Amino acid sequence: MRKNVLGILLAGTIGSALITGCGAASSGTARSSAPQQTQESAPASDEAGTSTADAADLTGHTLMIYCGAGMTKPFQEIADSFKSATGCEMNVTYANAGQIQSQITTSEEGDMFIAGSAEELKPVESYVSESRALVKHIPVLAVQSGNPKNITSLSGLAAEGVSLIIGDADSTPIGKIAKKALSDAGILDKVQIAASTATAPQMATAIAAGEADAAIIWKENCDAEGVEIVDNSGLEDYIKTIPAASLICSADHDARQACMDMKLRNKHRRRGGTDLFSAMTVAVALLVILFIGSAVCAIAAGGLPAFAGTIRQKEVLFALRLSAATASLSTLIVMALALPTAYALTRTSMPFKELSGIIIELTLSLPYLLLGLSLLIIFSSPAGKWLKEQGFKVVFSPAGIVMAHILVNLPYAIRLIRTAFEASDQRMEFIARTLGASPWKCFLTILLPLCRRSLVSTFILTWSRALGEFGATLMVVGITRFKTETLPGSIYLSISTGDNQAAMATAMLMLMISGLTLFLSRLLTSPADRNKRQVFIR
Repeated sequence: MRKNVLGILLAGTIGSALITGCGAASSGTARSSAPQQTQESAPASDEAGTSTADAADLTGHTLMIYCGAGMTKPFQEIADSFKSATGCEMNVTYANAGQIQSQITTSEEGDMFIAGSAEELKPVESYVSESRALVKHIPVLAVQSGNPKNITSLSGLAAEGVSLIIGDADSTPIGKIAKKALSDAGILDKVQIAASTATAPQMATAIAAGEADAAIIWKENCDAEGVEIVDNSGLEDYIKTIPAASLICSADHDARQACMDMKLRNKHRRRGGTDLFSAMTVAVALLVILFIGSAVCAIAAGGLPAFAGTIRQKEVLFALRLSAATASLSTLIVMALALPTAYALTRTSMPFKELSGIIIELTLSLPYLLLGLSLLIIFSSPAGKWLKEQGFKVVFSPAGIVMAHILVNLPYAIRLIRTAFEASDQRMEFIARTLGASPWKCFLTILLPLCRRSLVSTFILTWSRALGEFGATLMVVGITRFKTETLPGSIYLSISTGDNQAAMATAMLMLMISGLTLFLSRLLTSPADRNKRQVFIR
């Protein structure tokens, strides 16, 4: 019987933790006066995206496509995929927008134009019959590998001795974006522009060769050796949607339309995969609900009759007070340590940053019993005995409970806060820094208020984890009535003495606290806080 009860109790404890192409235009050179149609999303019908490209054998067909040089890598992948699926050859001309526009209007030849932005279609709009959103074009701040000038944001480009290379603002989207971003940041007249180039790949090459210290460049062009992206470059507002445009001068309507529809077909395929993942998620959620429901019902059936009397017992009241006090103290210490650590890992260029992050999170993968054993070894050593002589007793004392909580929860809190800091809008910080605000002032007056909901949620969840911690605490302080007896320890002692109803009632109390903390955490965390902003290729 005791084994069965213990099994149910363990299930309940785990359960509480879980809670815790040219449209229809004809060939030739005749221009169409029909209104231009732009589609930003795929049609509702799957057939629109699959019938052409899936069924068509386009062997022997050839498409003539113009593409902005900054899109070389992503579009080449699309072109290779289309050729592999249909057998259609793809003759792609990569150049800057001005060159492509001139070639289209002069030659009046070509099937498609992959423009750097919708604005680039305007000079040739009379040649465009249809355009569809293809991908997201993401500008980033790129520097030489190793970041020798320690450039961490746009404001760093105005520092003395920093040279910048940008795209031609008259003929390239990335050049226009760079000029606008620098202007919006108030540093356009302060930066030292070493050169301007015609294409984004040329900028990456120049950075790698050491001809400049930094560049505002498309993300996909930063894969060259000798180039790296500066984190949190503050260029999120300048992301561009790349259109694929059908030209009325297309000589191969079928192949061109199949290419336009290929991206839609891929969307539908991703939808199917997403549905599979959604089904698996629902299945897992149902299993968890079944597990937790069974545990909660078992605990309620055993503990409800004795709940009122149990929570008034001196032992339980002592355990509740000790758990609440140690959890609160340890959580305050954890937050005080986690906040500056997360800031350093997200906002600074400290040496060995990545290695430090890995080491800090190492304890997340270790058993709590092992963490408790490590504390026991440390504070049982000569150094620990000396601390005890100085009045700092850890082993078999409430201070040991606090130490165990800190060791278990610190990497957890750092991860949550780090995620919140990474997801926060950094434009206000950049603006403040350009106006002379210190990092400390930006941290106190901008970053913390922006992340306050996530920080409060982190505090609540960390406190709840500390309240229910058992393994590490058991190794360091043991369980002694009216001395080191926490709520999990009280449950353990009740089971050990055969008082199963008291154990169930105490477990029910912990479940109620866990459910309340989870509710508060979700209530205080907005959808925007829960979902880190992502930019993805459609």
